[in-house]
Amino acid sequence: MKIIDNTINTQRKVEVQNSIRNNLVDFPLYTPSHRINVTFREENIYIGYRTSNNNQTHGTTHFDLQITDNICYLLTIEIEKEKRGRGFGKDLYRTIENIASQQGCTRIELTASGSTSRGESRKEYMLRLGYSELKDLAVYKELGAK
Repeated sequence: MKIIDNTINTQRKVEVQNSIRNNLVDFPLYTPSHRINVTFREENIYIGYRTSNNNQTHGTTHFDLQITDNICYLLTIEIEKEKRGRGFGKDLYRTIENIASQQGCTRIELTASGSTSRGESRKEYMLRLGYSELKDLAVYKELGAK
């Protein structure tokens, strides 16, 4: 039974990776050499995207998601420093929303800490992108709502 489970997980992992790549094609900074990791643990799916081929995150364009039931938790997101302030963040959030929606999520949640390259608080930025306040720095967006 373990072999069948591993085969099913491998097939599902490839399906998820292909779905993510199809969504990333519209993200202007994406190239096919970028790294996509998909891991299944218990009832969760973990998705990681990296522009670097090593596991480095700081200073690179990347994101990490945790999907639990129908909620996508955006754990980390960053646009490399020299690309900031040019709309790539907005593009990447839109791409993440599409990925989450295709994985069956109806909602995205994140902690909007820090600030943008233009000095706006991350929370203000997220509210401008159509997210709603949950509490403190937490924001969410119901998927399908524009």
